[in-house]
Amino acid sequence: MYKYLYIVLGVIAFSTTVVNAAYNDVNLTTDTIITVGGYNLTVSGSTAVIESITVNSADFTVTLPQGSSLAVQSADSKVLTVTGIASTYYSQECGSSANSLTMAVPGGSNPTETARITPSSETCSVATTPGGSGSSGGGSRIIPPVVQTATVASTPSPAVSQSGVNPVSVMIFAVDLSRGMTSQEVSKLQSALGQDKTIYPEGLITGYFGPATEMAVKRFQAKYGIDQVGRVGPATRAKLNSMSIVPAPVTPATQVAQSVVVGGEDGAVFTINLNKGDSNGDVLRLQVLLNKDADTKIASEGPGSPGNETNSFGSLTEQAVGKFQTKYNIAKPGDSGFGTVGPKTRAMLREVFGK
Repeated sequence: MYKYLYIVLGVIAFSTTVVNAAYNDVNLTTDTIITVGGYNLTVSGSTAVIESITVNSADFTVTLPQGSSLAVQSADSKVLTVTGIASTYYSQECGSSANSLTMAVPGGSNPTETARITPSSETCSVATTPGGSGSSGGGSRIIPPVVQTATVASTPSPAVSQSGVNPVSVMIFAVDLSRGMTSQEVSKLQSALGQDKTIYPEGLITGYFGPATEMAVKRFQAKYGIDQVGRVGPATRAKLNSMSIVPAPVTPATQVAQSVVVGGEDGAVFTINLNKGDSNGDVLRLQVLLNKDADTKIASEGPGSPGNETNSFGSLTEQAVGKFQTKYNIAKPGDSGFGTVGPKTRAMLREVFGK
């Protein structure tokens, strides 16, 4: 299949090499200047590997398969608005002489990402260090760095400042999210919702959009007058983005702790680990939950089958737990803890089967 670099409007200079390949078949061999909305933008040369780029009158789109990258620079420091691509795949930095946008889609991600870049008449301004004077007048603003992961370390950051002082990493939601999805974007959503205990008291950061996250989204929507559909669409994303939510400091250790400390009379809450050889009521509850999913059923008939659950954690339960861990990317055969119910598995059980 041939893919071509195609320009719709406003190209000043363009030098490309088109390669016959499944994807990543456009290699920019020199810096390329394009005109969009009356503004000149420089697209980086030798490091750019993309599938296609389409330039329109007011914006341009870039198709980026996994492993692709692209850099765009505005020499007059115009703010570049990016939509259609996960916020974890791009960053924007305002320097002393230009505003630079970098996009990179890692290998092993979704097959393709299509980003739409729109230049603005607004100009960005360089952030000052603490104690500096800073400036944000004249239609300028600071471009906050994009959060690269759902888990961040170090000290909590202050709120975003529009005055030109101390810009911080904030959570930007660029894609719709719904029940059944598993991604870093879901982890980021859970982190944001968990900062309000009236909305998401469980505070689970699992990366899986299950019933508990869906209920939290509905509480968020109810609180802010949005239709309570339980999924994160444009209206919910707009509200989240307008709040400039600063990610709470979460380390792997505290993440596990958050997933363990959950309350309520919920049959999906487990406060102790479970292992092969255990015999108690928690094992019975575990079997009942696992039997709700055909992919993790204990047995089709006999002891452990639906309606015939037992309180004995044997080989069949161990195998079913392993299937659950594999399905939700908790562990795989050969990993330590595979087939046992530890903190991460307990957290995911709560997310998947919780009320």
